Amino acid sequence: MSLSVSDFKEIVESSPYMVVLLEDETIRYINSFGAYLLGAEDTQATLDCSILDYVHPDDRQILRDGLCQLEEQHIETPVYLEVRLLPAVQSGRESVALRVKQVTIAGKLMYSLTGSDITGNLVTRRQLQSIRRKFAALFTQSPTGILIVHHVSSLIINCNPVAGRLIGKSHEELLGKNFDLLLPPMGGDTSRYNPTQPVHTETVEIVSPDGKITPLALTISYAVWNGHNAVAIVMLFDMSDRVAVATAQREQAAIIRAAEKEREIYELRNRFMAMVSHEFRTPLATIQTSVDLLENYYDRMAQERRAAGFSTIRGQIRYLADMLDDISIMIEAESGRLYFEPVLLDVVSFCQSLIDEIHREMRTEHEIKLVTIGEFSDMSLDPVLLRYILRNLLTNAIKYSPDATEVLLELTHITAGKIIFRVEDYGIGIPAAEQEKLFTPYARGSNIGQTRGVGIGLQIVWNATHLHGGEIGFTSEEGKGTVFKVSLPDSLGTSA
Repeated sequence: MSLSVSDFKEIVESSPYMVVLLEDETIRYINSFGAYLLGAEDTQATLDCSILDYVHPDDRQILRDGLCQLEEQHIETPVYLEVRLLPAVQSGRESVALRVKQVTIAGKLMYSLTGSDITGNLVTRRQLQSIRRKFAALFTQSPTGILIVHHVSSLIINCNPVAGRLIGKSHEELLGKNFDLLLPPMGGDTSRYNPTQPVHTETVEIVSPDGKITPLALTISYAVWNGHNAVAIVMLFDMSDRVAVATAQREQAAIIRAAEKEREIYELRNRFMAMVSHEFRTPLATIQTSVDLLENYYDRMAQERRAAGFSTIRGQIRYLADMLDDISIMIEAESGRLYFEPVLLDVVSFCQSLIDEIHREMRTEHEIKLVTIGEFSDMSLDPVLLRYILRNLLTNAIKYSPDATEVLLELTHITAGKIIFRVEDYGIGIPAAEQEKLFTPYARGSNIGQTRGVGIGLQIVWNATHLHGGEIGFTSEEGKGTVFKVSLPDSLGTSA
């Protein structure tokens, strides 16, 4: 289409996007927002300069190729490009998305560049990549064998090293193989891939070339995406040692106890897998929805709605990252790789900083009140373990309390060699019948409603407390609130 110069300037000068007119690669016009993105003091400073002077050297060829494509193919639809801008002192931005097309202005053929800042998108992508790396590390380092199987074709999509060792085949030998042919169900069980059954458990036997039989326990659950069953997650447990012990003892009572113990372990594992599958589903779906909206309607969104979209994505990423961190801590504790490493610590300042951090991250309306009883100097405590203890107790108190209520963190140091941390809330409380199993992994109260979580936070608290050589106790009444009391020794024996 053809416009007059004055009409063109009137339209674009008020635009919230960068608008540039190029003659070849030379800037002949740029609006105020465009100059801002390029880091120029004003629009005049960029005129008659090459647009490439403002583009990162590694991305200049991308822009050249886009201009050449328009010139050679004479296409009318815009060409979409993503390039990084050189650091700009005024704007502090680095990445823009460009739509480039040919236009005729006052009878002259020129290039029109319309751009928007996508730096926030790149930050989100980096955060998602970090989560993927953490998940890949957990998958590879898991002490349990894991297979990812397509639930329709039964083909193995991925496996970790432990799974290959248990089955006796390399990673390459397992990929693409039919899981049902590799490990056929004993007794002709056909319920392996029943999506209505959240977790399926069975036992199979592996026969090595030398005739040795290895019994394996399998648990099969499902990872769900957008409401459709995508893959089956198969976890493998080597039962050889347990079966050998039961066989050697030849005592029916011992076999029954072993079987009961195994059932308990599998129930915990199954519950964990079901919870993780459920807890990943909602935030991933929320992230996908937000990304789709931003990609498809970014230009039509108000700035406040874009910011809300990015805030939603960051919040869900933070929730997933916190959950993966908790799982990593549990794996370290169960494998004996969680250690007590005390340093001299200003406990009061530590607690206040933690409270401020929780307020920033959770954006809660709850008041976390810090009270100290006694005198406090530097104490010999492990800051990492102490953080696990207090962060889990405080965030639980917030999650399970009505909005805008008070949560109390009380520090008491009146006995030589001992400091007591007391966390009190006025929330939903813990049902009396469930208090006995409160510190059991993956256990959650029946009255939590829709509150998210996988039930390992209090197990982490218990482990961190006992690594300190301390004690933990609680009192709770359903509907009225809960008080946790953690007593930790101060190895310096400092008295008030």
